[in-house]
Amino acid sequence: MSIEPLAALKDSDTSKGSVTKAIRQAARQTGLDFDLMLGVAKRESSLRADAKAATSSASGLFQFIDQTWLGAVKEHGDQLGLSEFANDIQRGEKGFTVDDPARREEILNLRFKPAVAAKVAGKTLAAAKDRLSNALGREASGSEVYMAHFLGERGALRMLQAGETATAATVDPRAAKANQPLFYEGGRALSVSEFRDKIALHLGKEPAPQLAETPAVRVPYKPTATPRPAPRVETYAQPTARSVTDFSKTMPPQLYAAIVEMQSDFILGGKDDS
Repeated sequence: MSIEPLAALKDSDTSKGSVTKAIRQAARQTGLDFDLMLGVAKRESSLRADAKAATSSASGLFQFIDQTWLGAVKEHGDQLGLSEFANDIQRGEKGFTVDDPARREEILNLRFKPAVAAKVAGKTLAAAKDRLSNALGREASGSEVYMAHFLGERGALRMLQAGETATAATVDPRAAKANQPLFYEGGRALSVSEFRDKIALHLGKEPAPQLAETPAVRVPYKPTATPRPAPRVETYAQPTARSVTDFSKTMPPQLYAAIVEMQSDFILGGKDDS
């Protein structure tokens, strides 16, 4: 699969009709539900291809922060016709870097091109859905996939494995501090169940599946009529200055980018990482 030549993408082609068309094409090519992708884009940017967060580096249609975008282009660039950019991105102790500042800016500005942003988002959401489904032992719902986009896969699993009555802000205090409208209502902290329903409501999707009343463990895998490999949950210890290099070689790019962001005390809606 490849995308249109970048030179053919017009910067002015950012009307909502063109944006919706780009999302529909990306959903078809990646096998993701169109309504899910459209819901994420509406929630993240109100379908504005030029959207830019005031308090972070989150930019574009799907509000990718700098590190997550660089990691996504590095991971999926070869499949999306972006090899020339992916090859200029290095992965090391400080996260994803580009030696030439001008080239780095060029790569980051791809977020504002609807066709590119939608296809990169489609690949990352599809990959997140696969990893989340394997971890849960069942197919992840649309709202759960968005949760992985919003909180990171590790944060989403933490929220999904918490008890329904637990306080969502306690499960992920950093995300709650940066995104209070999703974690609080009328000054009251929402439960995990309420938080998940709110995420689903924002996407216009189905209510979130029910969780156990007590803190849950990982859902055991039950083979269906067509057996598939048993789910595997990959866990990683918190990286230290001594171990981060080893982790960077094996950890999924989006998860690694999220940890790098956490180390720099950054989270979506919080302190900028630029």
